[in-house]
Amino acid sequence: MKVKNTPVIELRKLTKSYGLGDAMHNALDEVDLVIEKGEFITIMGPSGCGKTTLLNILGLLDRTNEGEYLLDGMSVEHLSNSRHARIRSSRSTAGCPSPRPTAPPATSNRTTDSRRRRNQRRCRSRLD
Repeated sequence: MKVKNTPVIELRKLTKSYGLGDAMHNALDEVDLVIEKGEFITIMGPSGCGKTTLLNILGLLDRTNEGEYLLDGMSVEHLSNSRHARIRSSRSTAGCPSPRPTAPPATSNRTTDSRRRRNQRRCRSRLD
């Protein structure tokens, strides 16, 4: 019997609104999303459809008005801003170069090579 793993990210009926009264606008309207460990996804759509809002919520930079956001099975709704920041810093790999570049760098010199190696060491230590 196969055991189902907890999704890395799960959104249920996620809604994010801006404005008040007649000027209220839903940037996200009851979004459901499940991302399993190891999955790669693409978020696409026209300008103004809520892509950046969704990414800000997924990255714990913004909060929802309604719905549920589970990160590794844990609800992030009632966590403090400082807890959000700790989660972001402990899980972040943003800006880290790929361990195996797909193409050689366009230019190469001692300074850029040294900087690249230093960044790769820093990023590897984050991932460990």
